[in-house]
Amino acid sequence: MRNMLTSLSRGRLRPLWNPPVIALHASTWSRRSGPYDSLELCVDRFAEAARRFRGKEPEQLRWGTRIENPGVMDLIEVEDVIERLQFALEQRQARH
Repeated sequence: MRNMLTSLSRGRLRPLWNPPVIALHASTWSRRSGPYDSLELCVDRFAEAARRFRGKEPEQLRWGTRIENPGVMDLIEVEDVIERLQFALEQRQARH
């Protein structure tokens, strides 16, 4: 039942209990499609993907560009995700 409870926040339905979102981005920029209220929890390797697969800085690409080459998500390391998870847990403990 708890997962069913939602509220309208900035035009989006979201759970009332507001769980943190750890988003993984390499094929698109977290600035474009990341969780609007927790970008600090994103693992974002889009800049590296832009340089490696397009030979450009991300700012040089058209807004909304997706890089869907094989291996693009391999730019995200397990250690990156663990670090963001630890950060999220520390933030949660500091608030409670």
